[in-house]
Amino acid sequence: FGAMGSVTTTLTIDSATLQAVKLDQTGTQAGRPVDVHMTYGAGGHLTGTFNVPGPGGQARNGTVDTTLAGTVIDDNLIQAFTEALPIQNGAHLAIGVFDASGQGPLTYQMSVSDGGQVVVPAGTFDTWRVAMAGNGLAFNYYVSKAAPRRLVKLEIQGQPVSFELLH
Repeated sequence: FGAMGSVTTTLTIDSATLQAVKLDQTGTQAGRPVDVHMTYGAGGHLTGTFNVPGPGGQARNGTVDTTLAGTVIDDNLIQAFTEALPIQNGAHLAIGVFDASGQGPLTYQMSVSDGGQVVVPAGTFDTWRVAMAGNGLAFNYYVSKAAPRRLVKLEIQGQPVSFELLH
């Protein structure tokens, strides 16, 4: 976040299932505190608290005590999850996501197309383009076709910002 702030995210996942176990986020964003603590329990039970900046700088805070239906991933796992998807040209997926900053359970839509050759500091990669949209956000993930799959580039649609693989 640079001058906008700094947030440390610690997400513990179960290595066998890739399901979130615990999320802790602390720091500041736009001069406001960020404090999120969630525990994912058995049977999809989720508990925790959040205090995050909302629209107009107003704080959004509250507690969570709910049971999530079906397969839902923590929104902080989206990037790692994208690399693990059964990607094929033309695929369309609806992904259940939990936004721990107070938005709750959401559905993100993902679609896959050929991403072509993408040149980044780490080299040139033949990629899949995974377009994801949800919660008013839209991203393009460029994932290498060759195994092991790697996130090569991430674009935030409508913003002059991208993240590229360096090594």
